[in-house]
Amino acid sequence: ALITIYPHESDWSNIANLTGDISWDPKNMRQYFRRLEHCEYLPSGSSGHGFTGWLHTSRADLELTLRDSKFLSILTSAATAMGNTILGLIPEKVSQLVGLLQRDVNSSDPDRDATEGLYHIPLSKNQAKRSGPRDFLVNTAKEYPLHIRTRCLATRVLFEENTVIPKAIGVEFLEGSSLYKADPRSSLSAGGTKHRVLVSREVILAAGAFNTPQLLKLSGVGPTDELERFGIPVVKELQGVGTNLQDRYEVPVISK
Repeated sequence: ALITIYPHESDWSNIANLTGDISWDPKNMRQYFRRLEHCEYLPSGSSGHGFTGWLHTSRADLELTLRDSKFLSILTSAATAMGNTILGLIPEKVSQLVGLLQRDVNSSDPDRDATEGLYHIPLSKNQAKRSGPRDFLVNTAKEYPLHIRTRCLATRVLFEENTVIPKAIGVEFLEGSSLYKADPRSSLSAGGTKHRVLVSREVILAAGAFNTPQLLKLSGVGPTDELERFGIPVVKELQGVGTNLQDRYEVPVISK
């Protein structure tokens, strides 16, 4: 949906407390948002935002909606319900609503997380086209030795054997078309060709809110009873894997 909303600081604090890793502290995490963002809806240098990153963020032109009398009526009612007083003729109402909607939902203000109200949501788009990690990856691959393999499905993280603390040393994957069973084009006969890649530094899992814990479990990291039930050798007992799954915000669109 292209919605770009910075997380609540409590989200970062919970991760820091859960892992014991203070690098997840909210004050430290904001710098990463500044590094990736290319903000186009605020003046350059606005606190808490980045202006040279790869993720373009902008807001739709308010004139497109505030010219619509029905939409203006809906916004006025919503603002009133939130405790704002919107008075006067249409020009005055528009001016007051614009003032409310200019507030920044991604502000670095400490009170942001507790401030309710109407917001004009930023979207990750660049010149009316979506902006996302793909653009960053493609541009990076043009300048640096980054190899992107398509038609590949990661099936297992490889760990160094006989070590007290498990260390990821590579990834096992299948190469072929539509191998993921959730793909409607997938077939039971599709097996793919198995490959292994070993790393000299780190293995980074970035498979989303659902497939990341799935891949960890398939690799032997998760609740022991569940792994043993599926015949998966236990590499590391970790009860939290696969719980408290959360995905992007959902925004309903209501029409009549």
